[in-house]
Amino acid sequence: MLCTLAFFAVWFYRLRWGRWRLDNLKKGHLTETQVGDALEYAVTAPGCAVAHDVMDIAKAGNIDHIVATPLRVWVVETKSSRIPKKEFARALEQIAANVKAVRNWAPPQTEVRGCLVIDAEGASQRSSPYESRGENIWKESRKSLTDKLKKEIREARSPNQEAKKLARKVWELGKLDG
Repeated sequence: MLCTLAFFAVWFYRLRWGRWRLDNLKKGHLTETQVGDALEYAVTAPGCAVAHDVMDIAKAGNIDHIVATPLRVWVVETKSSRIPKKEFARALEQIAANVKAVRNWAPPQTEVRGCLVIDAEGASQRSSPYESRGENIWKESRKSLTDKLKKEIREARSPNQEAKKLARKVWELGKLDG
């Protein structure tokens, strides 16, 4: 009984003041939802699709968003605030592992690009990508990423059959059970 009481005391402390504070979890969920909504709005065009919270093909954790445009597939990880320096390399490694997983899942010759969106005030894009495990990971703000996606869609004009099939596969990843 004493062990159970100690466990709940530690759990309550971590929930209230620790890394997994409830307000941090809520903020993270809100950020993922807001970025997801912005991505869906940006890619409402033929040959485009968005899937959220994909676990089926992820190699590390989950994939917050997979975005298909007629030109490429984006693997997007979202954060509501800056990542502490000691955790940054690990976050990039997770994105790189998931980029490789999506590349293995996607049809051959599909360009797959990793992206970290930090949706905090003052966060901005980076002119050159970070490199992790042989993968380039682009750092973007919500606005800069949606602007890039819109530009890709305009440049592609009319999607080919392969782009439409890939968009369908991405939509299938995001399908809800039931």
